[in-house]
Amino acid sequence: MAHETARWEQLLETRRGRSAGLPLLVAIEIRYNPRPARHDPTEPFLPFHRMLRECSQWDERGHRFLVSVFDGGMGCVPVHEPYENKIVDEETLVSAAPFPGLSNLGFRIDHARNRVVCCASDKFDYALSTVVAYSYDTWETLFVVKLQEGADNKSLADDLTIDPDGNIYVTDTYNGKIWKINPEGTEFSVFSDDPQFKLDPENEYYGWVRLNGIVYHPNGFLLVSHLAAHALFKVSMDGKTVTRVGGLTRELLGDGIALKDENTLVMAGLDVGIHVLETSDNWETAVEAYHSPAESSILLPTSVSIKNGEPFVGFANLMPSDPPVNLIATPDFSAIPPPP
Repeated sequence: MAHETARWEQLLETRRGRSAGLPLLVAIEIRYNPRPARHDPTEPFLPFHRMLRECSQWDERGHRFLVSVFDGGMGCVPVHEPYENKIVDEETLVSAAPFPGLSNLGFRIDHARNRVVCCASDKFDYALSTVVAYSYDTWETLFVVKLQEGADNKSLADDLTIDPDGNIYVTDTYNGKIWKINPEGTEFSVFSDDPQFKLDPENEYYGWVRLNGIVYHPNGFLLVSHLAAHALFKVSMDGKTVTRVGGLTRELLGDGIALKDENTLVMAGLDVGIHVLETSDNWETAVEAYHSPAESSILLPTSVSIKNGEPFVGFANLMPSDPPVNLIATPDFSAIPPPP
């Protein structure tokens, strides 16, 4: 844990004194106060960790954004339209992770089964990697799946997607593989451990981060981002065929991803900004058609969800103010000229 804590502190040190303004040009912004921080000296979280929100997802039924809480739990951010220039308060739905010291990370709302399914992992020692399902109505825990556990059996469940039958597909960032969990949470197995997922990193700082964002495509396959290698993969629904999506040559740092439509993928790219990728051949190849560059070094785009056909991006606030304010926003995109 000491090594990982030092890595976080190094990250913060490199960003002090740099731009703290808006992370990018935005069309709509929703600012919110995170819940009051818990103070538990037995847990590994630094003070700023308790303000981080790793993932946000639009909840059409509840007309709100749900957010995962880095020091454990789930919250919601109410939305008032027309959008007003005011700061709203996050409401607590789940007060802690399923086990002490875990971070709630990527999640999806599964209205078909009236549940919310979320990764909850040890982001410091990678000693416990779980997926937890909550009742959408009561927020009681429906099941918890321990994917890997132990100091010699490291793993990091980071993000997930759900197919129409309710099967859950989970990216293991630490090991570079995909897990599959059955709809009831009673069985799980390695879905794909393709050698391509072990690509050498092209980004030094994020070199340990392999598979990250994942989404089910309605044409019957998965799209998965590899953060440190700036790659996107297409994975068949039996897990046996993995192809790297061609044509992507720019730095991506792909974190959370969401489909705007069958041919358009929006990708949160941390320090790089937000990418809009488009395909004309069912994701054999793609191009980055639009981009919104990151302007702040402390508000990093980490997740994407679609609200009324438009992408809303969730940001991790690395150096929150006092009182802290977090952000969900729609970027303004610029077209990227085709290569000469």
